Amino acid sequence: MKGLLDMSVTISRATIVDLPNIQFLNNKLFDLEISEFDNNSLIPDWSMSKYGKNYFSDMIKNHFVLIATDDIHTIGYLAGKIGITETYTKGTLAEIDNMFIDSNYRGRGVGKKLIDVFKAECVLRGVSSIRVGTVAKNRNAIAFYEKQGFEVHNITLNHNL
Repeated sequence: MKGLLDMSVTISRATIVDLPNIQFLNNKLFDLEISEFDNNSLIPDWSMSKYGKNYFSDMIKNHFVLIATDDIHTIGYLAGKIGITETYTKGTLAEIDNMFIDSNYRGRGVGKKLIDVFKAECVLRGVSSIRVGTVAKNRNAIAFYEKQGFEVHNITLNHNL
């Protein structure tokens, strides 16, 4: 398996020009989630719909979206919110809303680089805690986030009718 040092990856803030690539990668995330973890609640092709386009446009313009690129392609992204305040918690929070690395680039440190840049921005903005959610059955995602220093804090239970 190639390591990160075997390829050139750039992490940068997304712009509106990156929107189609982010939607495409998010659609791959939805495909993965639907096929392996949650075929009851997610809407196929939501990412490519006007709702997905509006969501990611807003995230790019008003929040914090990073893209990972090799020399040619967008290979991953992280979309998050920084500076969340809630009346029932101490400090300022950040949340990683969604993140995806193309399967051909997993295990090469791309996700870690995205998380590290997000963490650094959070430190600069005085954030006291970062949260992220994932499907409980997605053991790979849970292990990845734990390796990045995240700990299980809340558990959400769903009941599909």
